[in-house]
Amino acid sequence: MKGWVTTYPVRAIGLVAAALCCGWLPMKANAQVVSPCTEESQIDLIAQPEHLNIRHFAKGAVLVAITDDGRDDAATALSVLILSPPLNDLSERQCRRISFSDTDGYAALLLDKAESAYDPANGLSLRLPAIYVASSESAGDAVELDVTVNAQTGVITPVQITATN
Repeated sequence: MKGWVTTYPVRAIGLVAAALCCGWLPMKANAQVVSPCTEESQIDLIAQPEHLNIRHFAKGAVLVAITDDGRDDAATALSVLILSPPLNDLSERQCRRISFSDTDGYAALLLDKAESAYDPANGLSLRLPAIYVASSESAGDAVELDVTVNAQTGVITPVQITATN
């Protein structure tokens, strides 16, 4: 099943643009969940088109992908999947999934629009535009998802910056 972003890319971009044009100011909200990847959140669920939903960072050591779990409610189907050091005993990177909550993902995650920076003390920082739909009556809230990936410690920290009036 196609994800909401791939099915309605113009709507997703329009919602993000509308949020930015309205002058919403950011406010931090910590509602995100980082969990180990499960069989249901594996890399074979990458949202289409892949060239917009996969990026490599840190000389290829960190892979970030947008996954679509294929649920009927496409407004909560997208999550961020991160493969990063440290390596396990089999020399495999850790796999973590970031979603809005234990049960909900995002309606849109624009990885191709992500900004990145590296700080040796904290690791890789990513900021990507997103849309979260709080209810079936909502058109969605444009937000920015900040994620820090510390490859030395393996700690992945997400912070959602919510656009507000």
